[in-house]
Amino acid sequence: MKTDKILETIEKKFKGSAVNSYDECKYETTGGKKCAIGIFLPKVTKNINECGGVYHLLTVYPNFIEYMPSKNKTQLREFQRVHDGSLNNFEDINNLTLDEQKMYLQFEALRIFKK
Repeated sequence: MKTDKILETIEKKFKGSAVNSYDECKYETTGGKKCAIGIFLPKVTKNINECGGVYHLLTVYPNFIEYMPSKNKTQLREFQRVHDGSLNNFEDINNLTLDEQKMYLQFEALRIFKK
């Protein structure tokens, strides 16, 4: 996926952290929020939240790789970890405003998915 499309998807579809009542990140919440990986997924009726990390998600739904910002699973996992706020001891992304979260995800997307 081209960089401008990745940045546009983050800007348009990311609506804040998608967490359940236990503060666990979910691909999509019942309220319609999607995580940094979830915003790239097609609308599905199955419960994709049971898939865990992106490696497992793409094992269960291998065709989803076509919707991802990269076909490189290591890059996708790194992007997922950034969103989870667990990379490089960065401040928990959930403590940022929505605009700050989007800017941070866009910055990290440029770093991770650069050609």
